Amino acid sequence: MLRKKTKKAFIISLSVVLSISIILIINNFIIFSRIYYRVYYEINLPNSNEIIEKAENFDYLKYLKMHDPYGEIQNLSKFNINYIDREFIDFLKGKINRDNKRFHLWPSYYHNFIYTFNATEESKLFFSYNNNTIFNATYETQKPIFIVPPPIWFNFIGSWFINFTQVPHVVNQSSTILLNNTILVKMILKYDYLFGNVGGEFYQIEQYVILNSNLQVIFIFVPATQLIVA
Repeated sequence: MLRKKTKKAFIISLSVVLSISIILIINNFIIFSRIYYRVYYEINLPNSNEIIEKAENFDYLKYLKMHDPYGEIQNLSKFNINYIDREFIDFLKGKINRDNKRFHLWPSYYHNFIYTFNATEESKLFFSYNNNTIFNATYETQKPIFIVPPPIWFNFIGSWFINFTQVPHVVNQSSTILLNNTILVKMILKYDYLFGNVGGEFYQIEQYVILNSNLQVIFIFVPATQLIVA
């Protein structure tokens, strides 16, 4: 009788362990479907590879500027990097790939990013700026490409670069110039990382790079990014 009870208890325990294991395995497969990255290149130009290389491998840290809380112009630092380049994309890919090799328990876990690179030729576009900042860029039809919004906090509107070897200096409040035969590059990266009930990290970076026909950078604008860490 004792043997029968022991055997029955063993079978019940084994069933419970198997059931939990199956649930965890199924849960993990479901979580794996939420750990991924997608990269899209929406470009159909004769020199597509050169355009991608130029935009993704530009030395943003060296050239981008921003305003400090007092409105003064300063360079970016490693503490306020908010741009997209090849190194950052590869870094995120590595995080996702390593995450795919781990076993996950949290049912609500997900970790992914989507990166889109779009480039088009523009026969005409208008650029408003001065020596100290960027205001907007519009298509020939006057439809906005982007409009620099009021600062989110202090004087921070994002970061930018103006190549004054390609456009004239402007000492007054604002000037709008016509740019001919340019390449408009728009880069968008959306990152979502939720680790169960512990917390999460969510942000989206937009980036505009305008090149001339010789693939020289005319100007760059990276709007302020709102990072949410829960």
